Amino acid sequence: MRAANVLMVGLDNEAARRIESILTEAGHTVDREPFRCGFPVCPNADVIFLWGDHRDYRRALAAISAHPDAPPVVLTTRLPDAYGWIDSLEAGVADYCVAPFDRRHVLWTLETALEKINARQSPAESRSREYGIPFPFPAIASDYAGKAT
Repeated sequence: MRAANVLMVGLDNEAARRIESILTEAGHTVDREPFRCGFPVCPNADVIFLWGDHRDYRRALAAISAHPDAPPVVLTTRLPDAYGWIDSLEAGVADYCVAPFDRRHVLWTLETALEKINARQSPAESRSREYGIPFPFPAIASDYAGKAT
């Protein structure tokens, strides 16, 4: 799995420390933002871990989902609930991560969310993102511009 930029929004300190420790140990970068109902500030996030135990998490999820370039969201909670899990998946989250935040589960959840990014992109787009090459490969496009085929 490639290194990811993860943004944790509104997680309580204990959960945030536990998940951040797992992710950074695995080579990912982690930023934190306090909970709010608008689109997160961190522009380079590949995945958002959103705190599902906040009373307004549905409003925050709606604000994130409404953004055209929104990264996948993992709803993160200490209160596992089958209905909450189903509701959140129907609302568009990539996955659901519950306490006790086991290392394997956190990393598997992140990988699943990253696969959702790749599923939304063409193979060329996902390769370009993986290798840091701009898409649609401007150098190639300009080399062939105006040439007869």
